[in-house]
Amino acid sequence: MQTQKIVVFTCLLFQLLFHPSSIRSQGTQDGLFQAEYFFQNHDVPHQFLALGVTKYYSFYDQFTFDYHYALGWDVIHNGFYIHTPAAASLGFILLQQSQGFQIGDLAVLLSLIPEGVGMWVGPENKKAHISLNLASTDFYAGFGNIPKHFDYIPNISFQQIILDDPRFGTFFGYTSLGYEFQKNWAPQNACIRLAIAFERPK
Repeated sequence: MQTQKIVVFTCLLFQLLFHPSSIRSQGTQDGLFQAEYFFQNHDVPHQFLALGVTKYYSFYDQFTFDYHYALGWDVIHNGFYIHTPAAASLGFILLQQSQGFQIGDLAVLLSLIPEGVGMWVGPENKKAHISLNLASTDFYAGFGNIPKHFDYIPNISFQQIILDDPRFGTFFGYTSLGYEFQKNWAPQNACIRLAIAFERPK
């Protein structure tokens, strides 16, 4: 039964990340591959280089449910990190601890909850996307004197088309500003993510 749950969960993630899609087909799915730079400057600074996938599930043409997954490397501390929607992180934890069928099913359902909501704005050839991501988490695999842990980092992100070519695909400039919640508020808990995003041509 545990193996069946893992297979189902993996299939859902595969469908979420790699289903063919196009930004030109509103009301369906939009998929972007990203090369990212992620910077945190709190008491333990981090700088990450990462590869990620962003999926937008459109509704009412203009609005979207947003999902973002990324795997990165901390160039300061030499360790891995993983970015996922918060509900997916909880789903992974429940699936790992699952002893019963109901909890395993809940883990799969949690993976379908989006990281945020957004909307497309502007004309087709200069289209931009704005997102409010209130369910964003980063998992640090543990390296050096930094233990394994999750950070909750809600953020606002913006993507703008910088090149749209039918032969090579569509390229976006991407930036986001987030805040890592800790016990004490501090300006240095702000986080910046910069990326170049790519969508393959039809």
